[in-house]
Amino acid sequence: MNKYKIIILIQCRLSSSRLPAKALLPIGEYPSVVFCALRAASTGFPVIVATSTDKSDDILEQVLRRNNLQCFRGSLDDVLLRMTEAVAAYHDDDLVVRLTADNVFPDGNFINLVVSQFDESKFDYLGTSSPQDGLPYGLSTEVFKVSALREANRKANTPFDREHVTPYIKRHFRCKQFLLEHVPPSWQHLRCTMDTFDDYLRLLNLFKQIDSPLNTPWMELVKYLELSTKLGTVEKKRQEKRYENLVFGTAQLGLPYGVANQQGLPSEEQALALMQKAIKAGVMCFDTARAYGLSEQRIGKALKANSKEDIHVISKLHPLNYLSDEASDEQVRFAVKASIYETCYHLKLSKIDTLLLHRWEHRYQWREAVWDELISLKQDGVIKQIGVSVSTPVEVVEALQEPQIEHIQCPVNLLDWRWRQSEFLAAISKRKDVVFFARSVYLQGLLTLGKTNWPNFPNVDASELNELLDKLVTRFERLNRKDLCLAYVRGLPWVNSLVLGMETEDQLQENLDLFNTMPLTLKQVEETNQILPQLPESFLNPAKWKL
Repeated sequence: MNKYKIIILIQCRLSSSRLPAKALLPIGEYPSVVFCALRAASTGFPVIVATSTDKSDDILEQVLRRNNLQCFRGSLDDVLLRMTEAVAAYHDDDLVVRLTADNVFPDGNFINLVVSQFDESKFDYLGTSSPQDGLPYGLSTEVFKVSALREANRKANTPFDREHVTPYIKRHFRCKQFLLEHVPPSWQHLRCTMDTFDDYLRLLNLFKQIDSPLNTPWMELVKYLELSTKLGTVEKKRQEKRYENLVFGTAQLGLPYGVANQQGLPSEEQALALMQKAIKAGVMCFDTARAYGLSEQRIGKALKANSKEDIHVISKLHPLNYLSDEASDEQVRFAVKASIYETCYHLKLSKIDTLLLHRWEHRYQWREAVWDELISLKQDGVIKQIGVSVSTPVEVVEALQEPQIEHIQCPVNLLDWRWRQSEFLAAISKRKDVVFFARSVYLQGLLTLGKTNWPNFPNVDASELNELLDKLVTRFERLNRKDLCLAYVRGLPWVNSLVLGMETEDQLQENLDLFNTMPLTLKQVEETNQILPQLPESFLNPAKWKL
């Protein structure tokens, strides 16, 4: 290695398009270009920072001179010429180690490794090449003879070759990729360049955690980077986790609900803690109704205690069962307004994200007075989106004919064959703008219970159904029946989200875990449809059960 001189040539300018003046941003108590140069010079090789004669780089020269670093100034746009002129005092057989100032990890020891491999290879060019070399992106350098650089300067004639310095060398000389043995596979996914402001902040935070970043060996820096990246990825995933297809159904938080409910109505303290935990976990949508007892009131308190503004609330109009069929338009409109403003009051919101008709029949009842008032409130900005809660596919088909409907909730579970009917499927295919939320995926909890807890119903064999459900759990390698039920509905291509009622933290955690599993494939959904029998339609309505 003593038969030639080695010069480290750092390419730098302040007029970067992505991150202007990044060379002056502080890293480890130095401007980053100075930090880069001092690390590269750590084993004694001379360093030249090659910048431009453009006025924008005047301050760069001053900074370099102030730190006793050699600066060469040449053409701004013809970088190949600038780099060639910077080494004019060197012989043809001397070596150029080319770095860029936005890559601050390489130090003298890393450069020694690359130069040694170049010397042993007998090639004309050796350089890193991400991601093929397995090194972090930004741990980069190139080594070549001064003679190769001079030939490239004489013969390269395209703007690309003149700007990027080494493409001509790579095409016309014997080249080899730098390879380091035993590189951990995880390194190739790391990033240590400073191309954007986010890159800079990442490196700035990294070096703040290191006692002496300027003198820390390159390999130690990479290990710090790997640890920091792992921690950052975990935290980012935790912060960004969103269960966008999981809607927290809060009927159980407002009144005792469902055949499987053995806990009764949770206390307010329990309900608020449960909702806060759900929000923290990434559940961003809550479903309620004016008829759900204390539900809206409790959601309002939970929202008030939470700073997140992107939580979406779906509520439903009061069932209006206190109105007579002969109620006047004025009475009906007043009842609708009262329901809406009570909802806003309890939710502590000035407007409702999504408001559903609790019953589709209200669309036309009372001479359409309910519907007309909802449209008026939407026009006034009190309601953002109108939808409907339905019970049957027939109601869905009718609702889809109303252009103002944007949201439909319907009871869907793996026993309910009605949602496979051709008329329904044809209707939903024409309204891609409507979102479908499935509720009662456990058939009010029945599908999670043993056969002894099933209702007595004509032409329904509870023992056979329970046996078939358990076989499907095994066949599709699901965790349990809840997993099977959720995976089935999540696998339906027309269902956008699932509304799941919960009243305990254990139920919440279980649902979060189940939503992290894969849904059934379309093939598995079809297989389920073929295996399970077609039950009487009346059985699919819990109101007709005899428990």
